[in-house]
Amino acid sequence: LQIAAAGPLVGPWRFDGGVVLIDYQDLDTFDQVTANAGARYRLPLGDWTGEAALQLEYSTLDSEGFQSKRMLLLQATRALTEEWRVRARYRFSDIDGLDGFQGLDGSRHEVGVRGIWHRNSWDVVLEYRFDTSDYEDESLSFSRHQLTADVARDLDENWRVQAGLSFDRSRYDDPANGREERFELALSVRRNLNDTWRVVVRYAYADNSADLPEFNYQRNLVSAGVEAAW
Repeated sequence: LQIAAAGPLVGPWRFDGGVVLIDYQDLDTFDQVTANAGARYRLPLGDWTGEAALQLEYSTLDSEGFQSKRMLLLQATRALTEEWRVRARYRFSDIDGLDGFQGLDGSRHEVGVRGIWHRNSWDVVLEYRFDTSDYEDESLSFSRHQLTADVARDLDENWRVQAGLSFDRSRYDDPANGREERFELALSVRRNLNDTWRVVVRYAYADNSADLPEFNYQRNLVSAGVEAAW
């Protein structure tokens, strides 16, 4: 279950917040609750639109404290043509591991560049992201490159179809953990029920290969959900 809210505060300030709940029917050990809140400040930078945000996040695992985060987000967006927009983003996270998860104490840097193309009923998104983390537990620290491509089309005012490809390569600081490569293909269909409610059905296939054999896997995931937006 995910609930999110965003809205204006005063002038160029905006508020963002949300709660995410993951509940397993049989294995409570991995039940998670995550709450986040933050404020964004939007400012013009010539041909660019800039945003700076401060965000706080707190999460639990099996009803016990898991981690808390303090994040700084810097983002800039620019229209290149009538059809193309580009967005650059940087996020810094200061992380505290809680209740036995002190190995997660550390920091994380995320850098990304996204190109967005829109024409008539078509949308195309191309994105590159780089993540690097430095945790107290070296076996958890990693660097990751990720490439994604998404294509979506509105069939009419109610139906939308989307296809996506993603590939990421991770390298862990601990040589024993080695490298991982993950490929995913996703297809989804969305149906608008009215101005507020919509239904989404999604299929995703993932193939993960790793130097550690226990992290080699293939996965087929089918999901269906109902969404509401005001």
